[in-house]
Amino acid sequence: MTNQTQVSVAGALFSGDGKLLILRRLDGAWELPNGPLEFGEEPEVGIARVFAELTAIDTVPDRPLGAWSTLDAAGETHTHAICVGYTVTLSGALLSVELDTEKHSAFAWILQDELEDKIDTPAMRKACQRAFGMLARTRRNK
Repeated sequence: MTNQTQVSVAGALFSGDGKLLILRRLDGAWELPNGPLEFGEEPEVGIARVFAELTAIDTVPDRPLGAWSTLDAAGETHTHAICVGYTVTLSGALLSVELDTEKHSAFAWILQDELEDKIDTPAMRKACQRAFGMLARTRRNK
């Protein structure tokens, strides 16, 4: 049996009207834009790179969203996947979303009450709920 650890980053980007960007994987599951860190890469640098690779959107990390982990067993390989989340903001104008079609088939902008219908993974859904909570607190403090 082989045990491995994978560290990824995920980003929550909101539209001006409070909708969250999610991506549909090729297997049909919805998720925040996310991907693995490269060896030695800082998470804040990694989230900007991953976001650009997956969506062609230039972002900068805003605030830590938290971390979560999952365990997966596939045959003789057990993976402990750790994800570090951030809220992100645009570093320029949002002209379009151009997906990496080898990884994702669609994107959507959703409201908080749509989370239950779209996000199946409990850890990812909880991260999205935290992001919506952070957005609500930010708007109250303005």
